[in-house]
Amino acid sequence: MREIVFISRKISDIGGIPGQMFRLAENLYERRVFRPVLVCPDRNCGFAGLFIEAGFEVFDVPMEKTEISSTAKKIIHILENRDVAVIQSHLFRESLIARAVRKRRPDIRHVFRAQTYIDGSSIPRWQKNLHHILDKITSRWVDCYVVNGQYLADEIVNRSKVNPNKVIALLNGRNQIGPPDKPCDKPNEPLPARIAMVANFRPVKGHDCLIKALALLKKRNLPITARLIGGESAGNVSDKRNQNTKSAIRKLSEELGVSEQVEFYGSTKDVFGAIEEIPVVVLPANSEEGVPNCLLEAMSVRKLVIASKMNGVGEIIKHGKTGLLHKPKDFIALAEILEKIFTTPAEKWEQMRNQALQIWQEKFTLDKMTDKLVNIYRELGLINHD
Repeated sequence: MREIVFISRKISDIGGIPGQMFRLAENLYERRVFRPVLVCPDRNCGFAGLFIEAGFEVFDVPMEKTEISSTAKKIIHILENRDVAVIQSHLFRESLIARAVRKRRPDIRHVFRAQTYIDGSSIPRWQKNLHHILDKITSRWVDCYVVNGQYLADEIVNRSKVNPNKVIALLNGRNQIGPPDKPCDKPNEPLPARIAMVANFRPVKGHDCLIKALALLKKRNLPITARLIGGESAGNVSDKRNQNTKSAIRKLSEELGVSEQVEFYGSTKDVFGAIEEIPVVVLPANSEEGVPNCLLEAMSVRKLVIASKMNGVGEIIKHGKTGLLHKPKDFIALAEILEKIFTTPAEKWEQMRNQALQIWQEKFTLDKMTDKLVNIYRELGLINHD
């Protein structure tokens, strides 16, 4: 079996992009398509541990404070005398490293499975423009951009001026995390006023927007309890500019008088267990969202989903059909949606929950995503046509 090499410099947690990478690696190996190999900065991190536990090889190579060319040389040395078909990157700096490898090893193809992209980052505008120029210049060493949403495809083609024939939009997939919720046993009464948010504490996730919405609804005599599921992202605690650390959100909830309504659940591998008894899942993010795993997970178990309309979110959730959307940072709009949900008979939301489950089954399972990705590998001549 030929090998696929994953490059990952993001090892602070095993959710989000790293989690998606590992699930894809497992699926490709189970299908006997490729044998996964991971290259990351720390072989002892939890993310690398998943690969090791699965029986895959892991190599550690410094990436953050090392020049791209130096990192590429070390990876090329590791890959000597190995039957590598493709090197796959998922973030921009990782892709630049893979491009440097591809330049020196033209026998190894490079697939850039972009999850987010340049314009969705928090860097200054001038730096974004510089990165787009760099992307255009080095795009010859990317065999295919497989991007997580049409909005990313448009950005790469329109801003980086990459050949559109190289760019394919393929949204993420996620396995079902548990049995779907049953219809409410009291259809003529509102759903229980409980919500969950699955996201690590980062500025872009919008925890502050949710807290403000809860405070507004409390003033309207509608107290809603919220379970915040997630941990502190690396580098979050020491950043004085960051207002979305766990401690900052805890302080905000106290200041606004809703601390008794907010549960800081922490990180967990058992997302289903954390949301099992909660009918509504929210994600009021304000930037950098592609196709969030937490929304796909919620849809797979028939939750009612509320999210801000950012980037790829609108590609999986159709407002009023498979979920409810609001403008980013608009806590008033979020509060109005929550108020409507928890003052309306539960039966009103049954069809929406059914449609969310159905659209996940039809388009967003991990198997369906992998099927499409394997076809792309075949088109690139990386695996046999069988």
